[in-house]
Amino acid sequence: MNNEQLSMFEEEKTYVLMSLREEFFNEMKSGKKIYEFRKQYCKKPTIAYIYISKKTKAIKGIVEFGEPIFGTSEEIGTLSEKCNPGSYHNIIKYLDKGKGCALPILKVYEISEVSLELLRSKFPGFVAPQSYYLLNKKTDLLSFLLSLNKNC
Repeated sequence: MNNEQLSMFEEEKTYVLMSLREEFFNEMKSGKKIYEFRKQYCKKPTIAYIYISKKTKAIKGIVEFGEPIFGTSEEIGTLSEKCNPGSYHNIIKYLDKGKGCALPILKVYEISEVSLELLRSKFPGFVAPQSYYLLNKKTDLLSFLLSLNKNC
């Protein structure tokens, strides 16, 4: 994919690479988890490549997130409580009485693993995100990931 083709993707969609614990990705796949909660995030829908941290250390999925819902920690906590009773106080603690957002999970795809070793061999200096980062700014990496998963 050349840069001209990639620029069309940049205008249409926002791609991110997001770190997530495996148990949360599994809850997304099963449909149990319908929102991902973050302290901050992009202000529009995104397509997130999911990097599983800890033992796996690989990109294992793609999640389409809808329009983010931004609010106070109390508003986001209340939304969380409706979906997952008993979660209010955990969200309040996570957001530390600040603001946050809920990302509606629209679709979840499991893909063939893209290991940390492969990513570092193709992209020297590759660093897995602490939270997330925009892939639209890393056109070589985005082109590579898009080429691997044309069906998603």
